Order: sequence, then C-alpha cells, then structure tokens
Amino acid sequence: SSPTPANSSSVNDTDNLEASNDKYLQSLEKQLTIEMKVKNGTENMIQSISQNYQSRDKKLLAEAYTMLEDSKAKIEFLKLKILKVKQNRQMSKVSLQVIT
Repeated sequence: SSPTPANSSSVNDTDNLEASNDKYLQSLEKQLTIEMKVKNGTENMIQSISQNYQSRDKKLLAEAYTMLEDSKAKIEFLKLKILKVKQNRQMSKVSLQVIT
C-alpha cells in the first residue's frame, strides 16, 4: 500500500463539507422558490378578494394578509441564510488558499 499524503484527509473533509454546503444551499434555494410562489399566490388571493369584497370576506382577507406577512418574513430569512452560506463558502476558499 502506498503512503497517503498527510493532508489527504483534510482535502476529503473539505470536499465533503463543500458537497454538504452545496446540498444545503440547494435546499435553501428550493425553499425560497416555493416561498416566493406562496407569496405570489397570497398576493393574487388578496387582489381577488379585494375586487369582489363582501363583508363575509373580512376574516379571509385578514388571514391572507397575515399569510403574506409571514411569507415575506420567511423569504427575508431564507435570503439571509443563503447569503450566509455563500459567505461562509467564500471564507472557506480564502482560508484554504492561505493554508496551501
């Protein structure tokens, strides 16, 4: 068996970490896409209810506005998480360049 370089395990660890981060980033981006669709659907629902407004729709309209605010908050949260993951990835690459 040939000897392995001393840093080969750290390279494999780095590759595994990058793959894990990529999957996490893809998951966050998928969640963001879904949440954007929820937001758009909620906005359409609000518009539709508002155009055909009847007094019985008051509760439904209030719930739709609550859903819209929740969706906007989730979107901002996901955007921040995505940004953080991308920044961490950049920092890792910079750190590796400094080490090697």
